[in-house]
Parts: sequence; structure tokens; C-alpha cells
Amino acid sequence: MKMTQHKNLNPIEVYTDAACLIARDKLRITILDDGECMVSAGTLKAIERLAEMFPDRDMAQEMAMPAMHRIEYEHAKKSVQENRGQILRLSCDPDAIIERLEREVGGCGQYYELWLPRMMGAIESHLQRYDVDKTVATVLWATVDCGPEGPTEKDWEEAMAMKSEILAEIREATE
Repeated sequence: MKMTQHKNLNPIEVYTDAACLIARDKLRITILDDGECMVSAGTLKAIERLAEMFPDRDMAQEMAMPAMHRIEYEHAKKSVQENRGQILRLSCDPDAIIERLEREVGGCGQYYELWLPRMMGAIESHLQRYDVDKTVATVLWATVDCGPEGPTEKDWEEAMAMKSEILAEIREATE
């Protein structure tokens, strides 16, 4: 399942980057004898990557983060968990997928000839973006009357021809 935005990052680099930035802030708190320290944008980004890279560990405790950093870490961890849940739903729940794609594609007015190619493209894009189970993909393709493997070259040609014809009619009607 495709989940990590920062998939090119090395876990060791993510850990050490966050550890250095947090240690710098802890030192600043100690030197300035300030009870709190605002979390900089760079540190916040490092904390977000940390939460994403190590979702099953309590990095706030492990790194003994100051209070403000701990709060930001908990927000980031919650966000990562919500994103993972949404991605799981978008790869496993055909009804949720179809609903989202239909909103994305829109009703296209009264023209099925416009809706069909747009929906076919949206399904294809969704399948490329998410790691979707074959049975879910079959259900998605069935919504546009295609077989389990998706549209054939002929299906695409027919859909594009329909779209071209209706767009030509619409242009003629508006001229």
C-alpha cells in the first residue's frame, strides 16, 4: 500500500535530523532558562517525517521531547494515522472510491458522453495512485461497463469518439 510521502528518506536520516533539531531546542530552553520554546518550521517538518517514518513508536518519549514538541508530535502522529486510514479506505472500499470519483468527475450535465471518458480516466488514475485489490478494481471498472481488466483499446477509442462528438455538438449549439 502506498502511504509514505517521504519514501525516499532514510529512517536513520529522519531520526538523526529530528534528534539534532530537538536537542538544539532543548539546549536553547536550558541556556535561555526559558520554560518553553516555540517549534520552528524546520523542526516541525522533521517531527512530521519522524511520525510518518516510525508510526508504531512513541518518539516523543524516546527522544524526551519538550512539551511543545511533544504536542506537535502527537498532532503529526494523529494526522499520519488518519491519512493511513483514509488511504486504506480508498484502496479497499469500492463505494467510498466511486463516491469520491463521482464527486471529482462531476455530473457533466446531461451528457453521459462526457461523463464516461472522464470517469474511465478517474478510475485509471485512482488505480495507478493507490494499491487497489483486484476485486475492488473489477467493481470500479464495472461502473463504466468494462471488464475486470479495465477498458480495452477499443473501449477507450469509443469513449473518446463519444466525447469528441458531444463537444462538437456543444460548440455548434453555443456558436
